[in-house]
Amino acid sequence: RQNRADIAKLLLQAGADINRKDMTDRTPLGVATDSNSVQVARILIENGADVHVPYGGKGRRVTVTDWGLIHAAAWGPYPEIAELLLRAGVQHDLHSAAGLGDVASLTKLLEQGADLETKRVDGRTALHWAAMNGQEPAVRLLVDRGAAIDAEDIADRTPLQQAAAKAS
Repeated sequence: RQNRADIAKLLLQAGADINRKDMTDRTPLGVATDSNSVQVARILIENGADVHVPYGGKGRRVTVTDWGLIHAAAWGPYPEIAELLLRAGVQHDLHSAAGLGDVASLTKLLEQGADLETKRVDGRTALHWAAMNGQEPAVRLLVDRGAAIDAEDIADRTPLQQAAAKAS
């Protein structure tokens, strides 16, 4: 059985549209990100997939309008896909850096004046993302810097509830 990376190469060589969006507004790279398909994502990026395209979110409980692919990778969390995206020129924001536990980027963003309490469309702060993904060093940094530990998202969940919800 051929692996999906080989199939992706074959389809691209045959002229498949690398940036075509599906009904949820996701490109093939968005789908590969959601599936943590590292090899397919690598092939798509190497063949010119748009890494800066907004991440699709139609038809979901909360329509995601302020996400990029880096946020989908951080949500997973899928650090290998995130690394591919960062090497391709995508930039972190507080949420993606926190969700992936990238303390160096998180520190740099905070030193540049990033707002600890910035919320995404779902109401989650960077602390929600770090807690949800079990990124203890990032949680510690954000708490030490004064992040609101009881901030609520649109479902009234706090970072502690996010940590409990995704606990393994």
